[in-house]
Amino acid sequence: VNDKDQRIWRVRPGDEPRAVTPEGPLRFADLIVDERRERLIAVCEDHGPVVNGTAKEPSNRLVAIDLTGTGAIDTLFAGTDFVAHPRLSPDGRRLAFVAWDHPNMPWDATDLCIGTFSSSGRMINVETVMGADAGHSNVQPSWAEDGALWFSSDASGFWNLWRRNGAALEIVAPVEAEIGGPAWNFGRSQYVITSRNEVIAVLTRNAVDQLARLDVETGIWHPVSTPFTSIHALRRSGQRIVFAAASPQAEYAAYSIDLATLTFDLLHEPSPPRVPPDYVSTPRAISFESRAPDGTPREAHAFFYPPQNPKFRAPENEKPPVIVTAHGGPTASTQPIFMLWRHFWTTRGFAILDVNYSGSTGYGTAYRKRLNGQWGVADVEDVVAAARHAGATGLVDPARIAVLGGSAGGFVVLAGLAFHDVFKAGVSLFGVSDLKLLAAESHKFEARYCDILVGPLPQAAAIYEARSPLSRIDGIKEPLLILQGLDDKVVPPNQSELVFDGVKKAGTPVAYLAFEGEGHGFRRAATRERALTAELFFLGRVFAINPADNLEPVTIENDGRLCG
Repeated sequence: VNDKDQRIWRVRPGDEPRAVTPEGPLRFADLIVDERRERLIAVCEDHGPVVNGTAKEPSNRLVAIDLTGTGAIDTLFAGTDFVAHPRLSPDGRRLAFVAWDHPNMPWDATDLCIGTFSSSGRMINVETVMGADAGHSNVQPSWAEDGALWFSSDASGFWNLWRRNGAALEIVAPVEAEIGGPAWNFGRSQYVITSRNEVIAVLTRNAVDQLARLDVETGIWHPVSTPFTSIHALRRSGQRIVFAAASPQAEYAAYSIDLATLTFDLLHEPSPPRVPPDYVSTPRAISFESRAPDGTPREAHAFFYPPQNPKFRAPENEKPPVIVTAHGGPTASTQPIFMLWRHFWTTRGFAILDVNYSGSTGYGTAYRKRLNGQWGVADVEDVVAAARHAGATGLVDPARIAVLGGSAGGFVVLAGLAFHDVFKAGVSLFGVSDLKLLAAESHKFEARYCDILVGPLPQAAAIYEARSPLSRIDGIKEPLLILQGLDDKVVPPNQSELVFDGVKKAGTPVAYLAFEGEGHGFRRAATRERALTAELFFLGRVFAINPADNLEPVTIENDGRLCG
């Protein structure tokens, strides 16, 4: 699928690309090939037409796309708000897929369905294998060669493997680990069925991934030794499994593992290692006490990256400044892997405290659902508690604690500054500032996300108002840097602009950088470099640190209040 025109294109070896689908308002994803019928099966989203000047919500359906030359598009399944994961049975007679409706997200509750094809290729007799009415997330269907349908469900309290064989439905080798994750995008695959008696899967415990082999007959999981802590997109290729993986010492790259020997090989890395090993900060997991909304103590989690640079050392008894980070999503997680932006900071004397607040994945269903109805409360409390823990235990300098995050993490930044007093500076990347505005303007996938995280509108309007940092702009007393993409459709620029104007008017030091051509998440190298150097310049001014880098200045409004 070409991003510019959203059409499906076909490339034969030696030929120029040729369009399969016509121009128009249709978008496609999760393509699979139905060889016996010479067609593609895909998720299709229809973005037209505009009626009376108002665009309707896009419709989603499963379609078949002819590959014999006509490009005809026939609907196989429709009627739900969302569909995903179409997977064809080995005999080509059945199609498994996942469907769900507003206000659920795919990690809340989904229907796992099977449709049977007629002789003409139309889908008939659609049945629900496991329904959303039970409140479970059923994802990643896959067919075994014997015709059994496998999938991942969180019905046990963790995303575990289940199997439907004939009429029987059973959990397979339950384990207190996640085999699956939040379906933010298409094509996730955390397991591969390699034979009647073997499955290779990614088991996630406390946000750390491990490859494992399941002996289906005994129900025993056997760890597969690798250095990886994050593993994605398992696919089978003959007698090998290919996947993407990263570790604390290495960025994401493509690997394969031999099914006979369970040894792995590097297939491709995007670039050679760019940081010498002795400059790489080794993360460690920490757990700390936080508070539930009712005041009950409970545990939360983070990864701590200390400063690391063999050419420099801090003055005696000086603790490092720290950047406490909140991941986006919020239904997502941070994992202990090598990422260049972290080492940009740790090689310059900063520590990074990466928090997996309530609502994060990789810790089981109960931890993930802590955020339901409590967005802007439970997550912010955990990030604040992490900062206080790091300061109180001597890991960092409590007088130099900054908070940084993007999207939902930016919401934590703004709320942390507006409603708490632990942070001395904040950096918000395309952060949510007005929850009602977000609910009104967000794209279809997340249009009702806040119903689960905050509450349905208009009934919960007062809660939206109370938790929005924009409603407490006078509470932001510490310096704030705001970074925003002008093409952002998830958190539009007005969310950042309103905060900037309000903080500036209140007399607090604030800076705003907007980037043309950038959406929700910065992708251009020049943008990412400018964002990082702007953050360093800003925090250098706030914490009276003089970076060695030759940095382009950032215009900071009300900068007379800064100490640096």
